[in-house]
Amino acid sequence: MIKGMIMACSMPSEIGEERISAVFTALQDIIENGVQQMALERINQLMIFAEKGGALLHRHNNLFLLVLIKPEAKLGAILMDLKNAIDELDQITATKP
Repeated sequence: MIKGMIMACSMPSEIGEERISAVFTALQDIIENGVQQMALERINQLMIFAEKGGALLHRHNNLFLLVLIKPEAKLGAILMDLKNAIDELDQITATKP
């Protein structure tokens, strides 16, 4: 199982970072195993929608980015922000030796 580590976050105070990390690490592991069983290689993106919001789990190289989504959020804007965050991440990691 891959262990989760929060790098940056903004979430409601009643939801702990450790809980979110543990839940999505376990979920990622289960989904990854299912994807491999179906011979689909590996997971790239997983979206979950619920009554009070949702979550987007996105693989980028060996990292997973988790975005918690409010119910009123616009999915297109979230995907654009995710792309921008990935571009910034690429720039940061490219400058490190």
